[in-house]
Amino acid sequence: MGIGNDFVHQTQSLDLSHSAQNLGLDQPPNELPFDDTNLIQLPEPGSIEVPGLDLRDAIERRRSTRVWADEPMSIEELAYMLWCTQGLKSEFQFFGRAWHRNVPSSGGKHPFETFLTINKVTGLAKGLYRYIASRHALILIDDSPDVLERNVAAAGSINHFIKNSAVVLTWVAVPERMTWFATDRGYRNLYLDGGHVGQNAYLSAMQVGCSVCTMCMFEDELYNQLVGVDGEHQFVLYACAIGKVKPGPVHFPG
Repeated sequence: MGIGNDFVHQTQSLDLSHSAQNLGLDQPPNELPFDDTNLIQLPEPGSIEVPGLDLRDAIERRRSTRVWADEPMSIEELAYMLWCTQGLKSEFQFFGRAWHRNVPSSGGKHPFETFLTINKVTGLAKGLYRYIASRHALILIDDSPDVLERNVAAAGSINHFIKNSAVVLTWVAVPERMTWFATDRGYRNLYLDGGHVGQNAYLSAMQVGCSVCTMCMFEDELYNQLVGVDGEHQFVLYACAIGKVKPGPVHFPG
C-alpha cells in the first residue's frame, strides 16, 4: 500500500513493556541545552494587553493568509504568540517529568523546539532565533544577512510568500521525548501535537491583529540545515508565517 500505510500499521502497538522508560533508561530533557549568557528576555505574558476575542467568532473567522501588511509586528505581539503556542506554565510528574504548556501534548512531553526567522519585529534584529520556553526568552542563532532568503529556499517554491511575512515560526520535533515512554507509537503524537500548536498560532494571531499561514510542505533537508538539526534525532516538522493583517479580502483561504 505504500510507506504511509506501513507507518500506520507499524505504530499500532500499545505494548509499552519494552519502552526506554520501562527498560530503566534516562528520560531525555524536556528542553534542548542552551547558553544562558545571551538570553533576550521577552515581555512577560501577564504584562501584555490584548483585546478580547469571542471564541466562536475566532473559530469562524480563522483563515490562512499569504499576503500581509508592510508593517512590523511588535515584540509584545510576538511574545504573546510564543506564549500561546509553546509557553511553559508548570512542571509535574506523569510518566516521568512532564510540562504543562498552553497546548496539549501526550504525556505532557511536548516534543517541539521553536525557532524563529525574524524579518519585521520592532525591538529585534533580523535573524534566526530560538525560543527558550523555560525562560520565556530568545537566543540569537544566526544573524547572517541571508537567513530569510535561506528560509524561503527551504520552504520551497510553493511557500515563496513567506518572504513578505514578519516572522516565520519553525517547530522542530525531538521524537525521543515521545518514544522514551510510548515507543514508536510516539511518532504519531508528533503530528497530533503539531496540529495543537498550529491552531493556537491561528487563534492568538487574530487576537493581536495578525494572520498566519501554516506550512507542512517544504524542502526537509534544506530546512533542517537552516536550523542546525540532523534530520533524524531532531527534524523540522511544521512551520508558519505570520504578519500584520492587510485590509481587504482574504487571500487563498484555507
